[in-house]
Amino acid sequence: MDSRFRSIKGMNDILPSDSFLWINLEKLLREHFFMAGFREIRTPVLEYLELFVRGIGEGTDIVDKEMYSFRDKDGEMITLRPEGTASVVRAVTEHNLLKQEGIHRLFYLGPMFRYERPQKGRLRQFHQFGAEIFGIADGSIDGELIYLGTSLLLKTGVKESDFVVKINSLGCQSCRKNYRESLVGFLNQSKESLCDDCKRRTVTNPLRVLDCKNEVCKSITEKSPKTLDFLCTECSAHFGEVQSSLKCFGVKSEVDHRLVRGLDYYSRTTFEIQIINNLLGSQNTVIAGGRYDSLFRDFTGGDYPAIGFAGGIERLLEVAGKDILAAKDEFRISFISSVGLFEETDLRNIGKLREAGIETEVDLSKRSFKAKFKRADRIKSSFAVIKGDDEKNGGYYTLKDLRLSMNSEEKQFRINADELVNEILKRRKV
Repeated sequence: MDSRFRSIKGMNDILPSDSFLWINLEKLLREHFFMAGFREIRTPVLEYLELFVRGIGEGTDIVDKEMYSFRDKDGEMITLRPEGTASVVRAVTEHNLLKQEGIHRLFYLGPMFRYERPQKGRLRQFHQFGAEIFGIADGSIDGELIYLGTSLLLKTGVKESDFVVKINSLGCQSCRKNYRESLVGFLNQSKESLCDDCKRRTVTNPLRVLDCKNEVCKSITEKSPKTLDFLCTECSAHFGEVQSSLKCFGVKSEVDHRLVRGLDYYSRTTFEIQIINNLLGSQNTVIAGGRYDSLFRDFTGGDYPAIGFAGGIERLLEVAGKDILAAKDEFRISFISSVGLFEETDLRNIGKLREAGIETEVDLSKRSFKAKFKRADRIKSSFAVIKGDDEKNGGYYTLKDLRLSMNSEEKQFRINADELVNEILKRRKV
């Protein structure tokens, strides 16, 4: 195949054989969030570049290396969204949602884009779900949000023994400033041993060094200063509220001092839900998030209580129970004709079947009956409704139950055209 007509590297097709898993997972996600009082928000795939530069921060890998940005015909710099939070905050402030109602629980689903080396768990077009809570500063809501993530994994069939919840606190801007100074001093002692990326990060975004996967860097930062040792009284009390809330929700957690968020807008609580037992390999974080009160400064000039998380749909599909996401109670009808166009009665019956929630596929092709039945078997139809010359002249259909063996006496029989829908509905319950 001509390479010009292949998909772009790292941007994958979702074929019909897999799309039902996506549909069922998205349905499960929506139901899970709705039951917790969240409402869906949908933001554009394209935003102005400045939204992510200001929101995510210069010096981050996302802004420096990974964003798909280009100049449009009006000369504006446009970016394919690399993450969802900045867009959601832009939307709620642009439309004055916080002035209408101070507390919002919102969720989103959709594609994100980052230019990076495609590998398992990382694509250039990937899909995320996310949840955001605005207007509640108390640490108990942080615990509730983490519980929302763990209960979601359990609902998708992931065992409690297959994931771990890791938490930390970055403190407020004052705490973080003091911690950053101490961390930079520590890193400078071993700067020559750090990887090239981390040498740069020591200047631009030192907290990202703690997240480096390079074994030498990991060894160096093992004894680095801990953020919890730099928390002020208020931030320390807030982290205590988070831990108490998690206990109330029955969520076990581990404090991980290396758990940081490289994005500038995060403060206080940060957390990850990681899949263990090597089910996802090195890319094992399936849900990650934290508090980002200060992100609102760029939009409103002041802080606003906010916390959220994002999760990867591709990664969740890797670990979710396929039996849970499998198509349930498949019941499909193949309407097969050899006499050309359908008559009014046929169209009325087809419409009634679809209105009753029964998938009904129509086959008017000139292929042989044998080929049409093979197609019906291949798509796992439960019944074939047959209309040939005899059926047309006699005002009936031949109904073939494809679920029964060839020797069954009820495998194939005639049914009056006016009784077709009721007969199929009755047999569906059998």
